[in-house]
Amino acid sequence: MRLSCCVVVSIDAAEDVASSALALADALQVVETSRLTLEARTRAGIEAGRNSEQELECLKAADFTPVRPLYAQALARLMTSAEMDEARAFLVTPLGRKIVQFVNAEHAKARGWQWPAAASLTDEEAAEAFKFLSPARARPSQSDAIRLVRAMREDEIFVAFLHQPTKADTRPMPQARRNCIESLKPADVTSAMVPAVQEHLSASEVKDAIGFYESEVGRKYTQLISDNFERPTELATS
Repeated sequence: MRLSCCVVVSIDAAEDVASSALALADALQVVETSRLTLEARTRAGIEAGRNSEQELECLKAADFTPVRPLYAQALARLMTSAEMDEARAFLVTPLGRKIVQFVNAEHAKARGWQWPAAASLTDEEAAEAFKFLSPARARPSQSDAIRLVRAMREDEIFVAFLHQPTKADTRPMPQARRNCIESLKPADVTSAMVPAVQEHLSASEVKDAIGFYESEVGRKYTQLISDNFERPTELATS
């Protein structure tokens, strides 16, 4: 569509966008990249007779900062806070910034757009980028992490452990605390275990673990562990 006046970028975005999502959007340089992308497309349009120099000047004067929360909202829908924090931590490093600029330049080059030159990646830098972007390194999704916790029956075992009296329990327990523990159900702690899974295991590792714990051997193993916490009388008197 041909632009007939100066551009005002206006995007409705929620005010409660997660800070981790905004920080990742900044690390991805989304504001500057959006501006450069539209300018490059407009320059190509000028050469093809679709756009004018006036339109290009309007774009150069436009405020693209409203793009930031829009991208942040999209990132927050696709990634967990932990995933966004990890990605941001890498992308704000000198290598991370270089990779962002290189990828954007290659994207523009493939479309024949004019774009600020970006330094090429060395073999070592490319290997590091591949390592970071590799699906094998990606954090597991929340649904997969929950599935693994349930397959391992860690939530059940944790609650069963809390319910067990032992000879070491010599101090009286406040009734409020006792009531809290007695009312605790496995489902109450499942989600609390998810961050630990996402922190220490990759997506591929979680899938491999799910495959084992949902197998016949895995179920027998977890049943054996679970059985040790279902005999309070034996544990209390042993």
